Amino acid sequence: GLQIFAIEQPANEETAQTERELDLLDAIWEMVGEWRGSMDGWKYGRFAEIDTASIVAAAQQFAKRVHKLKKEVKGWPVLGSLSEEIEGIKKLMPLISDMRNEAMRERHWAQLMEQVGQTFDPHASSFTLEKALELGLQEHEELIASLSTAAAKELAIEESIAKVEATWKELQLDIAEYKEEYLKLRSSEDVYSALEDNAVALSTMKSSRFAAAFLAALDKWEKTLSHISETVEALTGTQRKWMYLESIFV
Repeated sequence: GLQIFAIEQPANEETAQTERELDLLDAIWEMVGEWRGSMDGWKYGRFAEIDTASIVAAAQQFAKRVHKLKKEVKGWPVLGSLSEEIEGIKKLMPLISDMRNEAMRERHWAQLMEQVGQTFDPHASSFTLEKALELGLQEHEELIASLSTAAAKELAIEESIAKVEATWKELQLDIAEYKEEYLKLRSSEDVYSALEDNAVALSTMKSSRFAAAFLAALDKWEKTLSHISETVEALTGTQRKWMYLESIFV
């Protein structure tokens, strides 16, 4: 009506404040919807495919947005609830990271199931974060962290044994022609160098408290290295004697 008289509508501070609050409320509930959508993906998606790095990054971004909104509004319960949910998922990250450790083998899962008194398949599509929480695995965070650490240490031993095996699969003997008629082992330096390095590595592995699962393999390789050493020594000794006698009688 004031426009008829060319009079500007006087500013209404209460109305302006209400509009600001409605805008903020709209932004908050939009963020809550985004958060709940993300949470559903994390909770009900296959646990074996959870990307812990992306969850951490997303939680940090949501936490920043909540912190910024808290500066503009005070005492809104919805922000407090959202903040608690974000902190809740952040607290679960060590547990999720430990359970997603690629070093975890079936023996570690079997030990976990025995300790917690629950049976589950961590690789199944039906095993989700929600399922893990229903099983109460978050109550065994220290046990899972210990198993994850042990798994990482054991993986190092597993990979070292694989390197020993690869060494002997790939090592070429230095064989050369002798008098265009025979073959001889020209040098055994690489063989003895590998034997020494591998013997030290096996000894170090056996002294580890995480070697229990690999003792049979370690014992096998110690015996194998001993046989290789004895064989090369016998070969070089026989070869040396034959070449000496060959120079006399042939």
